[in-house]
Amino acid sequence: MDRVRNGRGMFVENPGTVERERRAVEMRARGATYREITQELGVDTASAHRMVSRALARVPAEAVKDLRALELLRLEELWRLLARIIQSAVDKPELQLRTIDRMMAVMERTARLMGLDAPPKRVVEVVTDEVLERLIDEEQRAIQAQRDLLTLLADNEPSEDERCQCSS
Repeated sequence: MDRVRNGRGMFVENPGTVERERRAVEMRARGATYREITQELGVDTASAHRMVSRALARVPAEAVKDLRALELLRLEELWRLLARIIQSAVDKPELQLRTIDRMMAVMERTARLMGLDAPPKRVVEVVTDEVLERLIDEEQRAIQAQRDLLTLLADNEPSEDERCQCSS
């Protein structure tokens, strides 16, 4: 791996790495598959994915938007081609099933590209010691207020003799 870390543990890109990542993105933009990128650059498929992702992370958002739009157009064209294959294969159920499988792959890729399959965002509430102590104090005050009220009611409750006098 030609990526090294600096003294703070952060990756420092050397010019060779940046150039290879740029080439990977250019190849991908021209329609190259990740397999073709791996063969051209001499890396494995996972590395090709990471190279493209890292390079795109450095590209301005507008360029990424353009590349996403280009990928969506390609996927739409594939979808149309697959739909024509299904229509022409009326008496070939095996071909139709394989084509449907490919259509599902196109749909999955489109959904990922558009962010439809992204996990839902979660809201995490951080409870600090101070917040926890405040909540405990509030609960203890509420419990004490209930005890005080019960004591007050018990102190003001009429005695047995007073109750008898009221009922006669």
